[in-house]
Amino acid sequence: MLLAIHRLGLGAVWRTGEPCYHPIMNEAFELRSQDKMLGFIYLGVPDVDELQGKREDFHSKTVWIGEEE
Repeated sequence: MLLAIHRLGLGAVWRTGEPCYHPIMNEAFELRSQDKMLGFIYLGVPDVDELQGKREDFHSKTVWIGEEE
């Protein structure tokens, strides 16, 4: 879901924590007592230009066991 949201040009983040598990959440979302909120997805329009990733080549982080140098 997050990948689809980002593909549409929106920003999104998944958040969870104690508030999700509070009984008030079940009441607010009309959930049954055995149901639990797992988290929230916050959506918005990014206020920054597209970020560029900084990735190293995988060889710099890989050790092949049994391969001679």
